[in-house]
Amino acid sequence: MPDDEFPEPQSGRPWDEYDWERFLQQQDRKTDEYLRLLEKYADHPDRDAIVAKEMGWDDLEDESGHDWGDELDEVFSEEVADVDDEKPGQTLDLLVNRERHPLASDAFNLTLQVSKWIGTESHSSEGDAAASQLFAGVSNCGAKLSAALGDDYDELGMTLAYLKRGLKSIMGGLDAIEPCRKSGLITAAQATELETRIFAVRGGIIEIMGNLRGEFRRRNGSNG
Repeated sequence: MPDDEFPEPQSGRPWDEYDWERFLQQQDRKTDEYLRLLEKYADHPDRDAIVAKEMGWDDLEDESGHDWGDELDEVFSEEVADVDDEKPGQTLDLLVNRERHPLASDAFNLTLQVSKWIGTESHSSEGDAAASQLFAGVSNCGAKLSAALGDDYDELGMTLAYLKRGLKSIMGGLDAIEPCRKSGLITAAQATELETRIFAVRGGIIEIMGNLRGEFRRRNGSNG
């Protein structure tokens, strides 16, 4: 089976969190390949046509006249919310003034706090790596929670898959706190506060996941 394909769930069975995670992994690979090709052919006059061919798209405009290029631009612009690790402040404005779940707001506010304390000043290589990991962990978590909790829970499997990704992201941030403290980027008191707030977000995610898994089983019986 090709690496970017996976079997459809059994007919009549809703996608669970594992189906959605496989789908999201597939999209991750396609995103990485798309961005690689964009960079490779950045200066080529026929860039869009070459990229479309290499991605396996016959035409960016389908028979109905819909230009999928616009949609692709929208999809991949959303990937910016997953943060370029080298530029800790660049995504904050993307999340401002968006109505969000309280837990997503907590993660967003945590991102603001981390950015305020660490900033963008250059430090040692170890400190830079730890700062990038901490910022990426909390900001990526906020983006995943906004995606998961922004609407009604119609697709429980998808919501759970995004919550799991948010959980993984923020735990990566947790692992970076002690290296940041040792590098002098944050004080011991700041490290303790960050740990407390990260564990609060972690606990909120786990609680919501437990509730949604129960709801998924209730809706789908033995299929859940």
